[in-house]
Amino acid sequence: MNRREALKRTALLLGVAAHPAAITRALAQAARTDSGRYLTTGQFATVSAMADRILPATDTPGALDADVPLFVDTIYGRFMHDDEATSFAQGLENVNRASRSALGAPFAQLTPDQADAQLQALIERETERGFWRQLRALVLQGFFTSEVGAKQVLNYDPVPGRYDPDMPVSEVNNIAWAEG
Repeated sequence: MNRREALKRTALLLGVAAHPAAITRALAQAARTDSGRYLTTGQFATVSAMADRILPATDTPGALDADVPLFVDTIYGRFMHDDEATSFAQGLENVNRASRSALGAPFAQLTPDQADAQLQALIERETERGFWRQLRALVLQGFFTSEVGAKQVLNYDPVPGRYDPDMPVSEVNNIAWAEG
């Protein structure tokens, strides 16, 4: 067997073993993680739990299905100024401190009902309203700009055709549009 034949056989063997669907699944699993690159493990768990309570999965995908915690992690680590990142990290610490004080556990370990009560208390605290607005905005932005949010929740059309600013929503199945 010559070198060319050996390379052909190796390529064939690898092609059979590495089916495209298997490669896609493996890459998707590699992208999902229980921790971020910039947030600590505890901060990432808190962001994940809070994002899940802001946009839980129902009959439509939720924030975790769209990997929103990874989006927040990237914004935190790469795009926030130092003072914004410090404020955001302090907000996460305050959420966990309040959860430990009230319920004896960090936010990520609370039941859904407990987490909802803690979020309501967070919204009502004057000192945490800025953090709450920032996190909620990041979660919503991360979800609705993701492929999951655009294609499965919004009415995604990569080539939308003509622009009609007065089109009744009823003509498009009462679904808002996301253009790509």
